[in-house]
Amino acid sequence: MSFGYKFGVSSSVYSQFQTFGQSQELENILKNNNPTLEELLERDNFLFDIKAGAMNAFTEFVWRQPENLEKMIHYIIVTNEQMEDNEKSRKFPYIISGIFSLENTRLFDLLFLRHRNESQSSLLSNERLTTIEDDILPEYQMHHEDQCKEEEDFNGGGISGTSSQYMSIIIVQCASFKSKSGMHLNENVRLNILNAFFKYLESPNINDTSMGYYAQILKPVASKYGGEFWDHIVVNSNIISDLLQHINHYQIVEIVVKLLILDYKINDNVYINQKCYNYRKQLLEEMIHQMDKFSDNITMVADITQIFDLLLEQGIQQKLYESLRELFDIVLKPYYFFKIAKKTGVLTVYKVFSKILLFIQVNSLQGNQIIMYLDQKTSDLLQVIQQISPLIISNFQDEETFGLKNLCLVQALDVCDKLNNPLLFESMFQAQLYQSLIEYAIKYQWNNQLQIYVTSIIKSRIQDEKYCQRILKETDILNQIKKNLIDQPNNSSFRSKCSHGYSGFLKTVGYKILQKQTTSKKMNSLLQEQHGQIIEALQRLQKIEQTYLCDVDPKTHMQEAPPEISIDRQIEMLIDSQKEKEDQLTKSEQQ
Repeated sequence: MSFGYKFGVSSSVYSQFQTFGQSQELENILKNNNPTLEELLERDNFLFDIKAGAMNAFTEFVWRQPENLEKMIHYIIVTNEQMEDNEKSRKFPYIISGIFSLENTRLFDLLFLRHRNESQSSLLSNERLTTIEDDILPEYQMHHEDQCKEEEDFNGGGISGTSSQYMSIIIVQCASFKSKSGMHLNENVRLNILNAFFKYLESPNINDTSMGYYAQILKPVASKYGGEFWDHIVVNSNIISDLLQHINHYQIVEIVVKLLILDYKINDNVYINQKCYNYRKQLLEEMIHQMDKFSDNITMVADITQIFDLLLEQGIQQKLYESLRELFDIVLKPYYFFKIAKKTGVLTVYKVFSKILLFIQVNSLQGNQIIMYLDQKTSDLLQVIQQISPLIISNFQDEETFGLKNLCLVQALDVCDKLNNPLLFESMFQAQLYQSLIEYAIKYQWNNQLQIYVTSIIKSRIQDEKYCQRILKETDILNQIKKNLIDQPNNSSFRSKCSHGYSGFLKTVGYKILQKQTTSKKMNSLLQEQHGQIIEALQRLQKIEQTYLCDVDPKTHMQEAPPEISIDRQIEMLIDSQKEKEDQLTKSEQQ
């Protein structure tokens, strides 16, 4: 064993030494010789040597001969049929995409950073003459200069050490942002390469493999050069429609999500989250328009709603900026998605609909404009509530299972309840949804999520004396408690009484009713007169249960906050999990 260990260590050291030697050899070739790109791509272990330390030398090689960057883009977007050598058609795109996946900042700078000192006459006529540093940094610096001025006035005219230090940090940050790598391409050359790169998206049919190679460049651009990406999109608006026509590729979904969130740093403190607000709004609206236009295309609808699903997940977790939350609120209307869900029957649309309501709930807890905010949504939600019960019934394909679509609708009702709006409560009573929910909880007793939602809704209404009386009057909850919880054979053990999936729901609601009885004389009188026997039996059951708990009051389960993960990583994890679920559904359908 010891010999094997020693051999392993020495082998590792030799491998590292050999790698260093190979990368050094490649660096010398790149600096001193004049190889063609094809000769480099044909080298054994070329990509490995690039990763081992020759990346900077290769970037400088490309900078000196920008036609090689143009060739790299060409090999990424060229189709197999257009290349004579089949081996090269597989090998070259793989190696080049691997180089870009290293996300070398200097290489991406060549494509996406414009050289400001170059004559404006060399720019294309339709390009904007502002950049991120023109748009954002002056505002940022001006904002903090105002803060320092206020602090100076407060301190009697003297600049505090903190303010002076803070301003110096800003200046350094701005300077470091402007300097970048110092390498720039001729502007016309850069734009020609960039236009060729995006022209690839105009093709209506791109296979998954080619799109995977292409996305190796586009994904880091969307996440780390989002501002520059939008600068280019603004003057080349067709890129958005070209992206959307390939929305069936999950890589494009990820790119669109990152472009909309624009979680983009230019240094440690400055975020470009306000940039191109109106264009991002138009992109959201265009996707909704596409859903409406292609509502008969189930696949298209599912792919587009996957984007909304990911965006709303971020919004619900409150990881988005205030401006983006406001954008979602303006564009995403619950009743519209409810109608699309009814029309298409796509599960993802149901999920997005319920998440829109969760998003509304989260935002209703923010700030001081809660009443006005909810009033704007009430008309939408009232229409939804009146149609939920018929839609649940129409969704039943198998009476043995409740179904994920119906679960999304019940979750939506749970959110409506938590919004604490009397108009919504009244609408739910009129639609007899409380009674329906109780029946579903009893019938589908092994659906744990359904039990949780129904328990939350009914328990919430019972807490209010006014609605508690209506629940007792307009539903058969006490009869269900008597039938399914109390009326058990005398020889049954306590354990057998807990064997049904709905027992937890009925006990929670029943014990909450007993609690209201003890705190309200009116409720006590009502319960004793009309349901005396049921209340007494329920009290005996509670007493028995308390003896098993040894008079310990079990604490409510609290969900722990998830660990801090970057937005990019969260998006990737969500996409991976959704793709895995889709693959499982596809396999089950095929079986």
